[in-house]
Amino acid sequence: ECLSIGLFIALVSYFWWPALAAGKVILHSDSAHHGLSLLTMLHQWLHQELDSLLWSSGTYAGHPLFAESQGGFLNPINVVAAYFFQPTDAFGIAHWLDMLASGLGVYVLCRQLNLGNWSAVFAAIAVTHGTVWLLGQNNLTVHGSLVWVAWTMSAVQYWLNAPSLFRAALMAVPATF
Repeated sequence: ECLSIGLFIALVSYFWWPALAAGKVILHSDSAHHGLSLLTMLHQWLHQELDSLLWSSGTYAGHPLFAESQGGFLNPINVVAAYFFQPTDAFGIAHWLDMLASGLGVYVLCRQLNLGNWSAVFAAIAVTHGTVWLLGQNNLTVHGSLVWVAWTMSAVQYWLNAPSLFRAALMAVPATF
């Protein structure tokens, strides 16, 4: 099982290597100008360099950053990346972590459906390297949301395997993210 998951981590890391090793930023669609600026503002807010995410008068002549949820600010992966890294590095790391987390969610779902570990890792690779997932990388909110789709489905399957109140409550966690 470790070998199959290791293969998945290696493939995702290879895919994002320019961002992880060389500080490159993807320039597809909204990612560089909109996503990077919103992650920069999240970084500034987390480090008390920005007063509020509720309204930024210096952005687009005034913009309700947090209220609109356009930046996916409460996505835990964005928060961790923005807190620990500079914005350009955090941007690539957030994409890498999102791809890893979503693939691992697919893997866990497949294992709950009693698929073997190699079938599960193939599904994780197929999903995360598929067209929809890759096109979702151009939008900070979309790719942050895609992470939790597989985990929500996995939580539902976990509940269906043995329904209980505790398992039902667990479904709310990835659905909230």
